[in-house]
This record gives sequence, C-alpha cells and structure tokens, in this order.
Amino acid sequence: LLLTATATPAVIEDMKNKFDIASDHITVTGFYRSNLDISVIPCEESEKQTQLNTIVAAAPKLPTIVYVTQQQTAEQVAKSLIHIGVNAHAYHAGMKSEVREQIQQ
Repeated sequence: LLLTATATPAVIEDMKNKFDIASDHITVTGFYRSNLDISVIPCEESEKQTQLNTIVAAAPKLPTIVYVTQQQTAEQVAKSLIHIGVNAHAYHAGMKSEVREQIQQ
C-alpha cells in the first residue's frame, strides 16, 4: 500500500513501475473534502498568532489542523496554543517516528 497526498503524474507513474502496481489499483482523488472546513482569514503578519488563538479558543475541543511551512513555526504555534489551554501538538518530519505515532493516537 502506497499513500501520498502530493504525487505528480510522473511520480505516480514511477511508483507504479517500481512497485509493479496495476493501473486499476491506483486511486487518485481531488482535494475537496466535504467533512473539512478550510478557512483563510487575511490579517497582518504581526496578528497571525493572535487571530489563530482567538479562532481556536472559540471551539477548543474541535479537531483542528494548522498548516505551516517550517518545522520551527509548527513548534511555535503549538506552544502558543498550549499557553492558552488548547491541547495542541506540533507534528512534522523532524520528529522521531515514535513521537509522531504517539501524537496520532
């Protein structure tokens, strides 16, 4: 079983060939998920964390994923949310697999 969220057609073809996967065993879906609410709220750079804290604090028990571009930012965002009482964890490729697995539980 191979799973990825970002494979280009060339990568899919490469994986298909390397792992001898038949074309009828490949599933490609779109990005839309009816069970997810994706929001973008424009704000000044200096207000991003305050905005996020306000939004998450309004419903702290709801599952929430915050996408960031750097591991350090993930750590900073998690610390800020924890500081306001939200059960938050950073999750990124720089963590040991055991730690990531524990967070997923």
